[in-house]
Amino acid sequence: MEKDNRKIVQKVDRIINEIQLNELNLISVSWIARQCWITENKLSKLYKKYRSIKLYHKIRQHKLETAFQLISHERDINIYQIANIVGYEDSEYFSRIFKRHYKKTPREVRDSCSAR
Repeated sequence: MEKDNRKIVQKVDRIINEIQLNELNLISVSWIARQCWITENKLSKLYKKYRSIKLYHKIRQHKLETAFQLISHERDINIYQIANIVGYEDSEYFSRIFKRHYKKTPREVRDSCSAR
């Protein structure tokens, strides 16, 4: 049983890491649970047990890292479009959680990258 649980958590890590940019807006705990044929509750508990981070936080971290890369390197994509690409319809909310994570707003990150 323990080995099966570890395999599920490893599968979740693979799903998160291999998710395509056009699928980022779909990814959620419930979406991953469906991919693994397991309940959201059980998946969340397993992931927390083996990775010491809540699955929801891991997903958010992955989305924000992707957004950071896009903001830094894709000048032709507006920040509100990047927010939408990574799954946030509300760009103001996206900016708040981005700032909480990186201690800079998306605009500040973009401006600092263009100043180089």
